[in-house]
Amino acid sequence: MEKREKLGAEIRFLGRVLGDVIKEQAGAALYDLEEEVRLGARARREGTAGAEHALVGRIRAMTDGEARIVVRAFTIFFDLMNLA
Repeated sequence: MEKREKLGAEIRFLGRVLGDVIKEQAGAALYDLEEEVRLGARARREGTAGAEHALVGRIRAMTDGEARIVVRAFTIFFDLMNLA
């Protein structure tokens, strides 16, 4: 396996484990929210029409508690990527 492919596989694995932890610790609804934000950010980055507007609206609609968990999830994911 090429080095880049191996890294990608490790990152996907770590992302799945993190997702399982989020579901266990914060519940399925907050996991779904984090995934919605992640996919919205990806769509925005890819230039999907209306994605930025939808993402901003979803983020603005979050409670402080939801935002805190989503930010923590992204922070931990990026820490895991750097460790990989």
